[in-house]
Amino acid sequence: MGAGQDAIDGVRLRERYGPWAVIAGASEGMGRDYARMLAEQGVHCVLVSRRQPLLDELAAGLERDHGIQTRAIALDLSERDASQRLFDLTADLDVGLYISNAGADSRGAYFLDCPIDDWLGMLQRNTATVMGCCHRFATAMKQRGRGGILIMASGAGLGGGPRLAVYSATKAFEIAFAESLWSELGPHGIDVTCLVAPATDTPALRRLLERSGLTLEGLFASEEVARTGLRELGRGPTYIFPFADVTPEQAAADTAARRERVEKTARSAGMFFGDAD
Repeated sequence: MGAGQDAIDGVRLRERYGPWAVIAGASEGMGRDYARMLAEQGVHCVLVSRRQPLLDELAAGLERDHGIQTRAIALDLSERDASQRLFDLTADLDVGLYISNAGADSRGAYFLDCPIDDWLGMLQRNTATVMGCCHRFATAMKQRGRGGILIMASGAGLGGGPRLAVYSATKAFEIAFAESLWSELGPHGIDVTCLVAPATDTPALRRLLERSGLTLEGLFASEEVARTGLRELGRGPTYIFPFADVTPEQAAADTAARRERVEKTARSAGMFFGDAD
């Protein structure tokens, strides 16, 4: 059975993380896949994106097909107060799992070819909002003694390149941020995993390629990537998805090497700063 085909342990998801999950970027692509897979396991879903009609359609289908509860929240995650607003709108729920999936690059442009405000919006959505949501949801998770955070990064975060200056930088932030949280929050019962995704067949990428007049073969199915994310949740800190000319064996070695580096960094930090709670 391939990595992307492993069965999802629904009992583990519900018992480990609780009844509710928040999925940012849920209206299409991998976010939609995450919502469907969680609903199949009886997990109630908070669906977040900018497009209310798509969220409402998804919510209705999940409730009808799986008998779960949903909450559809239309929210622009590039706004400065987005994380606080999202937390306020879910404060009455026992949220045990937060999936940060919003953050695609809709531009594919050179840095100087876009207004700086466009890049600052991406920076806000992919870094500050992610950080704010993790802080707010993880604070409540720590009080409960359980929880999970899954941050979707990208292979672009492993190095820079043309037309990727801001996007790759934000994805590098997500990788390092998630690895740090894995080390800090694990002792409090909170699982943190960063999935470094490959080029994935999502509507957002298809739209970008169509505008550029390009085609790209060998895209991974979004369902396979999402299923891998749920499978790896709790194994952490980082899962580097095999992509391009990287073999599964090389990806596994890279994943192990990053875990070892994070563990060494944690030991060094303990020497410098002490073992603070």
